[in-house]
Amino acid sequence: MSAASSAGAARDLPGWLLTQTAAHAGRLVTERFAEIGARPDRADKRRNVVTITAAGRRRARELADRAAAIQEEMLAPLTTADRAELVRLLMLLRAGAAAE
Repeated sequence: MSAASSAGAARDLPGWLLTQTAAHAGRLVTERFAEIGARPDRADKRRNVVTITAAGRRRARELADRAAAIQEEMLAPLTTADRAELVRLLMLLRAGAAAE
């Protein structure tokens, strides 16, 4: 291989690596997670558009319902006033953490 062709190959390597990475990432995402879909971006073929599938929306609803049930179970001993106070205190903590 000549020095000129080696230099050309070196210049092309980053683009080739990005193309390979994007192609494999899209394949791995769609093969591993039925909740996520990936397809090439119509405007920029170098990019992948990742979306949530119908299975993903169902799974998100299931998890939200489960989280709500666990939260209700944890907060069951508190009165309505106690819950309101807990929310107020948690909001103070959150605001303090955001300010840092």
